[in-house]
Amino acid sequence: MSLPELAPMLATLGSDDVVRQPGWHFEVKWDGYRALARRPREGGLVLRSRGGLDLAATYPELGELDGLLAGHKAIVDGEIVALLPDGRSDFEALQNHGQSGNRPAHFMAFDLLHLDGNSLLHLPYLERRELLEGLLGEGSGNVHVPTTFGDEGELALAASRQLRLEGLIAKRATSTYQPGRRTEAWLKVKNFWTQEVVVVGWKRGSGARSRTIGSLLVAVPDATGRLQCVGSAGSGFTDAMLDDAVARLRPLQRATNPDVANVRPLEARENTWVEPVLVGEVSYGQRTAQGRLRHPVWRGWRDDLTPAEVALGEG
Repeated sequence: MSLPELAPMLATLGSDDVVRQPGWHFEVKWDGYRALARRPREGGLVLRSRGGLDLAATYPELGELDGLLAGHKAIVDGEIVALLPDGRSDFEALQNHGQSGNRPAHFMAFDLLHLDGNSLLHLPYLERRELLEGLLGEGSGNVHVPTTFGDEGELALAASRQLRLEGLIAKRATSTYQPGRRTEAWLKVKNFWTQEVVVVGWKRGSGARSRTIGSLLVAVPDATGRLQCVGSAGSGFTDAMLDDAVARLRPLQRATNPDVANVRPLEARENTWVEPVLVGEVSYGQRTAQGRLRHPVWRGWRDDLTPAEVALGEG
């Protein structure tokens, strides 16, 4: 029997109140690209992104997972990350993967969905986790089964803040795996806010950035699918990131607004519109009642996502 095609289960944004409630287990929220690792018994690893892309060729070092799963047919859920020396994930380093001197990718395995012809979706989270640890052990050089905080929610939250982690994922101990669904059985508890966005335009910079991009105009689809402007991101860029943005956006230029709503006159003035096909990620301080982001800071491109997968509040 062939492996089923599955989409990852997604977490809902939650508050830190969950750390004081019984029945939850807590994991580190890794800052990278979500991927389902699929390995048929005969081998040939596929790392499927949320957008359906196979990332295996992009991260050849993660071929170690094929060896760890040798003799088994399996689907493993996890996150592709780059790691700092202190063990924290670094989204910018992942963006620069493959460049000379940059950090290798790692696969953080946190769930097991299918094993040797048996679907594990109906099993509670803790049972799936136990089977995952039995299958992969502690992993290898670039593949890991990270330890969790167990049910120590308040300890987990304090540690995540002290270590300056992005946040936690809280999972109900009894939760089954619901492919493709965003469910409240898994909650994201964030120490800072991020948002996936669609880039719809750019403005030329001034001063030292007068010959390149000054800011990116970003939007998020509403419930009907129409793009709603949420602000402009002008900080967070390195010189290399600016060069990359120019190379990506120049071929996508267009003369008119691609039907983006709620663009303010100041944002539209001297804006160069682009086809809304590229997804990025920003961090921000607050969100207004109108859904606009206060002081968005560019974090990087999300080549693993399509605009249709972006939603307000789900970064």
